[in-house]
Amino acid sequence: MIHRPPARRLPTGGLAALGFKAAGLTAALATACLAAAAAGATEGGLPIAPLRLLASGGVLFSWDGVSTDLRPAPAGLASGPLGFRSVLPIDAGRALLVEPAAVPAGKQKEKKTREGEAVVLGLGETGAERGPVVPFEGLPSAAAVSPDGRRAYVLAWRGDPGGPGARGWLHAIDVDRGALADSSLLSSPAFGLATDAAGTRLYVGLRDRIQTYGAEPVRVSWQYRSPGVNGPIAVSPGADLLAVGRGSEVALFDAARLAATGAEARHSRKDDATTVAAVPFAVTRLTWAEDGSLLAAIGDGGLVFIDPGNGALLWPASTSIDFTNATDALVLEFPGSNHDLVVAVAPRGSVSALRAPAASAPAPAAARLDEKPAAVEAIAVGAPAAPPVAEPVPEPVAAAETPSGPPAHDPAPEPPTPTPAADPQPGADQEAAPQEESEPPRLRGHVNGRGAKTIVLYGPNNILKEATRTTVQEDGTWSLDLPAPGNYRIVAIGDGSTPIPVVPSFRTVTVRPGIGESGIDFEVRPAP
Repeated sequence: MIHRPPARRLPTGGLAALGFKAAGLTAALATACLAAAAAGATEGGLPIAPLRLLASGGVLFSWDGVSTDLRPAPAGLASGPLGFRSVLPIDAGRALLVEPAAVPAGKQKEKKTREGEAVVLGLGETGAERGPVVPFEGLPSAAAVSPDGRRAYVLAWRGDPGGPGARGWLHAIDVDRGALADSSLLSSPAFGLATDAAGTRLYVGLRDRIQTYGAEPVRVSWQYRSPGVNGPIAVSPGADLLAVGRGSEVALFDAARLAATGAEARHSRKDDATTVAAVPFAVTRLTWAEDGSLLAAIGDGGLVFIDPGNGALLWPASTSIDFTNATDALVLEFPGSNHDLVVAVAPRGSVSALRAPAASAPAPAAARLDEKPAAVEAIAVGAPAAPPVAEPVPEPVAAAETPSGPPAHDPAPEPPTPTPAADPQPGADQEAAPQEESEPPRLRGHVNGRGAKTIVLYGPNNILKEATRTTVQEDGTWSLDLPAPGNYRIVAIGDGSTPIPVVPSFRTVTVRPGIGESGIDFEVRPAP
């Protein structure tokens, strides 16, 4: 059990404000601290500030809700190896710590090495207690938690991208059972992860696309085209609006606007973003206001707000936040437009507050401040500030994947306002958008490299029976009509006489009636 010293009793009312100001807090921060204290537990009718754990650059901090500085994490939490660390709030008394695991000497090269771990923490007013530990394969790089706190999701990778034996996973963790619930192999390095507001869909940032997954079970689904490296991802709590950091720009994907665009407009573009905002730094964190009225973009010693209504950049009117020598910024409180934002800068851990600007449009009706919407945890990639550029690594041999299908309203890009997305570039559309309802569903993919001439399907439910085949186009793309339902093995071959080094050697797909699938890709590697 956690040893809990006598409760810290906080002053209330006007005395509280005077106490905060005497301690050197700005008026805005004093107001925010009072709100945080009012939301905490009580003892004897007086509020107790709850302990919060935060992570930056692999280092853990704690915040009591009232101080102007972050403090070192409680004893017992700083013993993990260096590397990516993330703390995901579960509920008022628990959090999930995702970090590298201590791998015993001589075990690093074993096939089932668990390089990462998720630890359920019990939180007290001044301390934390390590609970169940969930080990998983690969080193963690990003994490997110479902709005109800039941499931956590982790991106993990093993080996150097492009190197021998490199592979990645999207792990699902059952928080209540303290166990690994599901895993799905990644086809290439991933840089960002978030859940939707309902907790039923996951968004994974890859190179040149944002791949969606069904949450339970974790299975690949449709995707957005998004050029470049897609890093930190955040989903608005008040609308189906996705924000993605792409280096020094922030791309917004509005599902309602996409669904209203026709097939011709969609297929003429390479970017499904409805709005693209350029910012003067590389984006490392994205945080939505609790009411969904504003988006805060952070990176390289700067912070700017983005108005989702018109895509405009809104700079803070106050300079109370000192970003000198800062490597990161952690948003502690962000109620909404025209409210106070409380932020801590790392590594020094100073806490400041400023007034968020007014948005061009009111918050969505479903997410007003007084309705307190469920929070969506979207944790950005921990390091580096700009995710490394790497060629996609093919998916290892995996069990059959069941696509969860496209959304009810099939997304399609709309010309953004006011900032247009990039004009389409010459070449084939390697990452197809979700299928139009008016089009027959198909299987689609791409072969990177030369030598593959034909795609062969074996099945259904029989790896020796050929079902159909199709020709690989000159640009590497291939597609074919949806076959009968069942499990299929998909193989890329050459001219039939000379073996070619294709990775992976085959892909397994489960076909369901009326549901197409894209992203069934292969790579032809040079002969050793």
